[in-house]
Amino acid sequence: MKVTVIGRPTSVVERGNTVILMLTHNSPLPAMPKGVPVPAVMPTTTYIVYVGVKQWRGVAEAMKDPEDVLIIEGALTWDAEQHAIAVFTTKIASKLKQRAKRAAPPVEPSAEATPPVESTPT
Repeated sequence: MKVTVIGRPTSVVERGNTVILMLTHNSPLPAMPKGVPVPAVMPTTTYIVYVGVKQWRGVAEAMKDPEDVLIIEGALTWDAEQHAIAVFTTKIASKLKQRAKRAAPPVEPSAEATPPVESTPT
């Protein structure tokens, strides 16, 4: 099953080639569409997210900004040992970094990079 988790890690631990993030959800659910049941009590949910160290390097700097959050896509399973949902990351990004990338104007090749085409008389 594929899942998208959006949030800030409460802890970050590097272990060899893996970075382990812990995220928790303890706020109410957003408004749900009609017909979707809403739990009477929303328990705190813990997510243990496993990220490759190379993937983490691409977003680690972004986490220094308290306004930024991670967007994590991955496969999930229940981790009975940790009593948490385990997410094995396939893609990770920073929300503000993605927004800036979309807002940046496209880079056009410079005239110097393309040599002029010369024509020879026939």
